[in-house]
Amino acid sequence: MLYCSAYPSSSKPRHERRTAARAEEIAGDSASNMNDLVSDYQRYQDAVAEEEDEGYADEAEPKS
Repeated sequence: MLYCSAYPSSSKPRHERRTAARAEEIAGDSASNMNDLVSDYQRYQDAVAEEEDEGYADEAEPKS
């Protein structure tokens, strides 16, 4: 008996290829968004640290 498949053994159905490609796209977007959030948070932390340093410098000076 000869077996005939609708799809060649080496390829996946089109909907599976699209789903896999979409999943990779979403993962890439998520990684990019996470990197953006980390960068924003680091800038925020740096700004807060600078403000605190400036505040301590003002307190160190004698007030008349």
